[in-house]
Amino acid sequence: MKRQFVGIALFLPLLACLMGASSIAWPAGQPVPNPGGKAGTIEAKGTYAVDPMETLGKITFNVYDTKLKQATIVTANAKAGAWDSILSNLGAGNYDSFGQLITVNKGQTVFNYTTTENVNVK
Repeated sequence: MKRQFVGIALFLPLLACLMGASSIAWPAGQPVPNPGGKAGTIEAKGTYAVDPMETLGKITFNVYDTKLKQATIVTANAKAGAWDSILSNLGAGNYDSFGQLITVNKGQTVFNYTTTENVNVK
């Protein structure tokens, strides 16, 4: 019985953390390279949720040129659980990209990420 109580006592705080975690995501088909035929551009849209115990810091859209090994990061527009961003003036090439949600919890910075998607920019 004592072992079972200890197990439950350790599990409940973990469950509370998992249920209220902040998150960021984008739907299938995101990000979009060359939207509307715009060369050198990547557009991304998605959703986010902030844990009630955390404060929204910012959302960034990040791309990494796989050939030049160079990263480009911009702050995304965030409003009412939705975010979007456009990166332009990129050279043609292959980019790994992801969205990042940055929140603060009791003075500690918390990072959440979308899946990483690879896109080809023309």
